[in-house]
Amino acid sequence: LWRLKRQLSTFKQITSLIDKTKQLILYGPPGTGKTWMARNYVKIMADNEEKCEFVTFHPSYSYEEFIEGLKPKTNEEGKIYYEVEDGLFKRICKEAYNAILAEARIEKRWEKNIPELNKSDVEKIKSLIREDKAPRFYLVIDEINRGDISRIFGELITLLEADKRLFSENEIIARLPYSKENFGVPPNLYILATMNTADRSIALVDLALRRRFGFIELMPDYDILENELINNNNVTDEAKQVCKLAIEVLRNINQRIIQLYDRDHQIGHSYLLKLKGKKNRQEVLEELKDIWYHKIIPLLQE
Repeated sequence: LWRLKRQLSTFKQITSLIDKTKQLILYGPPGTGKTWMARNYVKIMADNEEKCEFVTFHPSYSYEEFIEGLKPKTNEEGKIYYEVEDGLFKRICKEAYNAILAEARIEKRWEKNIPELNKSDVEKIKSLIREDKAPRFYLVIDEINRGDISRIFGELITLLEADKRLFSENEIIARLPYSKENFGVPPNLYILATMNTADRSIALVDLALRRRFGFIELMPDYDILENELINNNNVTDEAKQVCKLAIEVLRNINQRIIQLYDRDHQIGHSYLLKLKGKKNRQEVLEELKDIWYHKIIPLLQE
């Protein structure tokens, strides 16, 4: 019950901000539950898995993979030719847009270009959006700061803004460089990203990204550890003593990291959550040894 209340509190905070900005970044040190929170939020908020996509950014991830690009194909004669192929973001934009049309009982679909709609159809769609009845689609971007955001989104980063999306007041429709098709971002697509501040602080994130995303900080939470590891009737008192000491050591280490380095490189609580389920002192000690030597010490050395 305690965990559920805490989770719902964070979910409420995410919902409040993402409804305004359309895109949000959960940021903090490693091991603070950012990816877990993003995945679970989307699982609960989306009607089904078909309305969700998950991607991890990395240094070589490109615009061609995310939006669209030329991909080599082979014909029946074995000759290679190139064809424009939709990327992940373009595909989910189309799906979200077509879901609005289906909800408004409009037969047209976005296949190649955004279809032209008459005034009455546009009003029906705007009414759905105002009443928050448009089906919600979610894109989770893990480790968003590890990718080159400017290169991945390209000129389309402007289209992410709430008032620049399709059917919005300042709607912008762009022309894509490869397919020459019209493109816009639907209002029912929400982006939830995670960012590890040990890799890069918010101050170093591209200003264009900071201006268009909301931010929620997730830091080490010792209350979670105390409730999961100590306030547990299935664990012996001797095991609880070891867990209590481990939590106190983690707290002190993080205080030292803040004093000597910065708050972005603290060690998250999720590393010690692996102690959950260990019922006696020996089991806890064995798991703690593994966590300490193979997880925490390498982080401190780095």
